[in-house]
Amino acid sequence: MKKIFGVIALMLMFSFASQGAENEVKLTTANDSLSYFYGKMVGYGVSGDLTHGPDSARVSKDEVIKGMKVVLDADTSNIGFLRGLELGNAFKSMMKGMKQRDNVDLNEKLFLDEFYKAFLDKKAQNPQEYQGLVMQLMTKMSDDAKAKVAAENKQKEEAFFKELLKDSSVKKTDSGVCYKVIAAGDGKVFNPADKILVKYEGKHINGDVFDKSKDGPVPMTPGHVIPGFGEVLKIMSPGAHYIIYIPADQAYGNRGAGPIKPGETLIFDVETTGVMPAEPKAEVKPNTESTQVKTTPAKQPAKTKNTKK
Repeated sequence: MKKIFGVIALMLMFSFASQGAENEVKLTTANDSLSYFYGKMVGYGVSGDLTHGPDSARVSKDEVIKGMKVVLDADTSNIGFLRGLELGNAFKSMMKGMKQRDNVDLNEKLFLDEFYKAFLDKKAQNPQEYQGLVMQLMTKMSDDAKAKVAAENKQKEEAFFKELLKDSSVKKTDSGVCYKVIAAGDGKVFNPADKILVKYEGKHINGDVFDKSKDGPVPMTPGHVIPGFGEVLKIMSPGAHYIIYIPADQAYGNRGAGPIKPGETLIFDVETTGVMPAEPKAEVKPNTESTQVKTTPAKQPAKTKNTKK
């Protein structure tokens, strides 16, 4: 019976695929059908990732296919060539990451020239001889680059807050954090330990969004977020809507984080919807069986007959 159902399922699969393909492909085996549907599944998946990815505006699908064909059409018996393709992609990713993460813009030509020389040198050397020096230089260059960016952002921050505070509706705390009340809420402020349900949108001062809540409110505790954000959360109440303006020293400082550059001022549009209910504590019932002492009557000594005659 199971075999019959399996055959029927395969026949339906072939029929469906043939109709959907509109005579473009002819599927005659299970392998054909698997390949057909697998190709569609992965194709639509990669297309979706590309369309919604950070590089979507700069990436052409035709160029993606062109790059794939360079690899897929290569002579797979030529291991060296394939290894070269892997290294080229790895170097590109490495240099892009260094620029974004460490603010180090490597001189690509100089790097590759020295790589080729070392790679082709018949006198092998231990790469660890250079590792310490490379790490020192990277740390210094990264710190210098971050300090430069932070200094530039500090000037922008001062100009931004000077203009912002011309608005009489903007309030400033002792720490330098500013906020504007759009809606006050019900008046009952949150407790510092509350898990507050928050809808938010984070922006750079140029208006670009770097983060936002997507699937409804997010639980947040004031002590577990950046200081400026937590400070204002503690004076908000359910139903409140504030715009929060956070200077760098109350956000991520001169180190930055991900899309946030060193020394950046941040803007958050924040709405609080309530508090996440506390999880009920499990009721502990006493184990009566373990506390009861079971007693059994003592056995009486057996009576013995008098054997005296």
